Order: sequence, then structure tokens, then C-alpha cells
Amino acid sequence: MEYLWKEEIENKHADSLRLKTLVDKGGAKKIVSDHLTRQMKLLREEEGKASVVAVAKIFQYLVTPSGSKIAYPLKDLIEPTGWSEDKLRKLLEKLASGKLRLLRRVSKSSEVDSERYEIFHDVLAQPILDWRKKYFLDEEIYKRNLAIKQGLPAQSVRQRKIGQDEQAALLARQAYLFNERDRCKVLDQVDEALREALSISYFSNILRGHEFGNLGISAVAFNPKNPQMLASADYNG
Repeated sequence: MEYLWKEEIENKHADSLRLKTLVDKGGAKKIVSDHLTRQMKLLREEEGKASVVAVAKIFQYLVTPSGSKIAYPLKDLIEPTGWSEDKLRKLLEKLASGKLRLLRRVSKSSEVDSERYEIFHDVLAQPILDWRKKYFLDEEIYKRNLAIKQGLPAQSVRQRKIGQDEQAALLARQAYLFNERDRCKVLDQVDEALREALSISYFSNILRGHEFGNLGISAVAFNPKNPQMLASADYNG
């Protein structure tokens, strides 16, 4: 409702909620699904990926596969998440308050340790099931892609050993780019692959025209008509 009111205010219809606005935004299911996605993104930004992983596990116990909600005891969520009781309570309270408001705390006075949590509204059930399915699918794809990226340095070295120098160089370069972008945690292997590639004579060379002084080379220019020719300059000119 708050989301729809904001839309109406932006469209200068602050005195009423129009059916057209609801339809234009894809209906109630789409609005709730988008809300859930935004809140999970916000949670990740504020609390980190580990919190989103924990929530994905928690949702399994709060919503049945058929879409029914369950009020689940906090203590029974400790083992599946691997979190301490205090840490888990803080996360659940965050999800039950403020902008997130995906859960609510319930209790049964007839039970000892009756601290339980359930999803805030039944309408969240199906979007949660859909989000959780997509989340684990994305995680599986990410892990597979990461394994491929982490394997590139070793593939590069193998290609170098069997004389496939160009493939080795291309794989080493791609491994370096992936590691820089995605932090694949294979820096040592990337370094080894690059060293192997650069040891190939036609991929690297040493400029020996500046043997005096410690200033080093300041610029290099290639001849566009003959890539095997270049000119270099040091800081003395």
C-alpha cells in the first residue's frame, strides 16, 4: 500500500488509490515480489552476503512448498543457519521491523521458550518460494562459473607444456582479468601462468636501448606499418 501511495503522489493523485496504478505495476503479486527483491538487496548491502544466505535457509522453515506459512521457534532455526541465538535474534528482529518488514514475531503463552517468527503476510509466501528457488539457482551457477575461472591458470600452464603457446597466453590473460574483477583467490596460480606465457620469446622482449641511469623507460611507440618495430624513450628524452 505504501508503495502504491508513493506512486500516486508522484503522479499527483495523492487523494486516491487507482486500480490503474495497481495494474500498471503488474498487480499485487508483482509488487510484493519486487518488494521482496528490493529488501533482500538492501539486507545484503547493510548486513552482508552471510545474512542473505541465512535468510534463504530460514525461509525454508517459514513457508511450506505448497505456500503455507508456519510460525517457527527461534531456537529451532539456530542449527540450520549455524548462527548463535543472539545473532540470529538480531537478524530476525531486523526482518520484522523498519523498512524490511518481511517477518513478525509471535508467541504462545502456553509454551515455554515460545519465541517464534512467521512471514508478515500470506501474500509473501509464493514470492518467497520463487525468490528462494532463484537464489539457490544463481548461487549454483556462480559456483560453477567460479570453478571454471579458478581453473584457467592451470589450463594455461598445461597448454604451455604441450606447446600451445597462443592458447596458454590467452588463458593466462583471461585468468588475470577474471581475478582482478571477481577476486577468484588464485593470484599465485595466475602469476605462475603469466610468467609461463611471458617466457615465450615472441610474447615478450627486453628493451636494452637505455643502459645508463636508473630512470627507466618513460614511453614506447609501435610502428603501425611494422608491429615488430618500436621506439622507446627514457626520462632523459
